[in-house]
Amino acid sequence: MEVDRLINEAREDFSRGNYKRALNILVKACKVEPGHDIAQTNLSYLAYLNGDIALAISAGKIAVSLNPDRAEAHMNLGNALRVQGDVEEAIQCLQTAVAKNSQLAEAWSNLNIAYLDHGEIKLAINAGKQALLLNNRLIHAYNNLALTLQQAGDAITARQLLKIAIDLEPGSMFTHDNYLMNLQYLTNVNSREILNSSIRFGQILGHNTNQHNRVLNKNKKIRIGYVSADFRCHPVGFFLLPVLLEHDRNRFEIFIYGNQQVSDNITQQFKAGVDYWRNISNSSDEEVLETIKGDRIDILVDLSGHTAGNRLGVFALRAAPVQVSWLGYFASTGLTNMDYLLLSEDQAPAGSENFFTEKLYRLPGCQFCYQAPAYAPNLKDSPHCSRGYITFGTFNNIAKINGEVIALWSNILKSIPDSVLVLKWKSFKDSELQEVFSQKFTRYGIDQRRIKMRGYSPHESLLEEYQDIDIALDTFPFSGALTTCEALWMGVPVITLYQQRPVSRQSFSILKSIGLEELAARTPEDYLDTAISLAQNQDKLSFLRQDIRQRMVNNKAKSLAVNLEEAFKQMLNLIDAN
Repeated sequence: MEVDRLINEAREDFSRGNYKRALNILVKACKVEPGHDIAQTNLSYLAYLNGDIALAISAGKIAVSLNPDRAEAHMNLGNALRVQGDVEEAIQCLQTAVAKNSQLAEAWSNLNIAYLDHGEIKLAINAGKQALLLNNRLIHAYNNLALTLQQAGDAITARQLLKIAIDLEPGSMFTHDNYLMNLQYLTNVNSREILNSSIRFGQILGHNTNQHNRVLNKNKKIRIGYVSADFRCHPVGFFLLPVLLEHDRNRFEIFIYGNQQVSDNITQQFKAGVDYWRNISNSSDEEVLETIKGDRIDILVDLSGHTAGNRLGVFALRAAPVQVSWLGYFASTGLTNMDYLLLSEDQAPAGSENFFTEKLYRLPGCQFCYQAPAYAPNLKDSPHCSRGYITFGTFNNIAKINGEVIALWSNILKSIPDSVLVLKWKSFKDSELQEVFSQKFTRYGIDQRRIKMRGYSPHESLLEEYQDIDIALDTFPFSGALTTCEALWMGVPVITLYQQRPVSRQSFSILKSIGLEELAARTPEDYLDTAISLAQNQDKLSFLRQDIRQRMVNNKAKSLAVNLEEAFKQMLNLIDAN
C-alpha cells in the first residue's frame, strides 16, 4: 500500500512537470519495495528524463527481470542504453518491447531513432511510420521520423512533419529546434523566413525581463561561462578546445557548463584546461540559473543555438549580464535575452544584421580554428597519380545533399571523363539508401558505378579515407566546417559555393583564411568551372596536397582567442558605461 501511494504521488508530480521530485519519490518507493516492477519501470523512465542514465539502466534491468512481459520496461531500458551509446543492445530491448506490445506507439518511435543511430535508415523509417499509424498525435514520433528523413536526404518531407508537430503542440521547444535546424538544409527558404521562425520560438519560450546587474570589481578576473552539450568529439569540441586553451588566464576565469551525458578524451581535455567544470545535464533551467548566478559569470556563451542538447531556456531566464551565441549555430536564436551573435566577418556580409534578433558582432578573420588530433595520418600523394583518374568526394552530412547539389555534381562528373564521386556518411550503411542515391545520379546520366558510397568508420579511419580523394566538393546552401577543415588538413582542396546565409559561407571563410579563396565560387557556373579547372591541373593538385597542411598550421588559435577576448571586453564596457 505504501509503494502504491508513492507511485501515485510521483504520477501527480510528473503531471505537474515536477520531474525531479517525482524521481526522488520513486527512488524512495523502490527502497521500500525493491521487487515492485511498476515502481522500477517508472523509476527507469523518470531517471532517463532527468538525465541520470546510470540509474535509468539499473532500474530498467531490475524491472525487466521482475516482469519480462512488460513492454514498457524493455522500452525504458532501451532508451537509456541508446543514450549511453549501447545502440545494438538498445535495439534489442526496443524490438522486444514492440514484440510484447505491438500497439505501443512510443516503443516504435524510440525504435525508429535507435535504428537511425545504427545507420539502418529503411528500418528506422518503417518504425517511425508505424508509430504514427498507431498514434498520429505523438509529437516525438513526428520529430524522430523527420530526423530520419533528413538522414535519407529528404529535408522537404521532414519539414512537413515538423510543421504538423508544431500545429499539434505549439509549445514543444524541441520541435521548434528541429524545425529551425531543418530550414538550414533547404534551398527554397530565405533569411527573412528563418528569422521569423526564430522569433516565433523566442516568443513561445518567453524571457525574464529582469536585467542581471553586473557586480563591478575592477581587480577581479572576467568570468566567462561556456554552455553546451558538445564538449566532446564533436565539431564544437574540436573548434573550441584550442581557442579555450589560449585564453589569457591572468585576466579571465573559464567556466564550463556541460549538458552532455557522455564523455570522451576531448571532454577530459576540456576538464583539465578550465578553471571550473559544472555538470548541468541533470539540472532544470532554474537550477542552472542559480548555479551560474552563484558563479557570478560576466559573460555567458551559448555554443548550441538550436542544435541538440541546447539550454536556451537558461539564457531566456537571463543568467548573466551579457549573453552571447557563438560557434555552434549559424542563425538567430530568436531570444530577446541573447544580447550578441558572434560570426566571422566573412560569414556576415553587409546587411546580415537585419536577420538577427541579437546584435551582430563580427570577429576579424575566421572563427574556425582547427587543431588536428594526434592520430591524424601523414600525407600521401594524390590518388590520381597512381590511378590515372580524378576522385571527387564529400564527407558531409547527407541531409545537405539536395537536388541542386546532385545536379551540379553530375555536371562535374560529365565534364571529367572517368572521374568518380565518393559519398561518405553513416546513413550510407543502408544498402537501400545507397540505391536511392544512385538513382538520383542516374537521372542525370551518371553511371551508378561512378558513385561510391561509404558508411560509418571511426574518426581516425575517416581521416585516412581522405587519402582516396583528390578534390572535395562542398555542399550548399549548408556548407561544411569541420569536414572542410579535415579535408584540407589531409591535403584535399575543397570547392565551395557561398551564398548569403552565414551557414553557406563557412567553407568560404576557412578557405579565405588560408589564402585559397580562389576555390570559393559565387555562382553554380563558377563552381563547375573551378572543379573542372582544378581536376585538369594535376600538377596543382599534387602541389596543394603538400602545401595546404602548412597553411592550416599557420592558422593559430592564439589570434582567435585574442579577438574573442577583445569582443568580450567591448561588450562589458558597454554595460559598464550604462
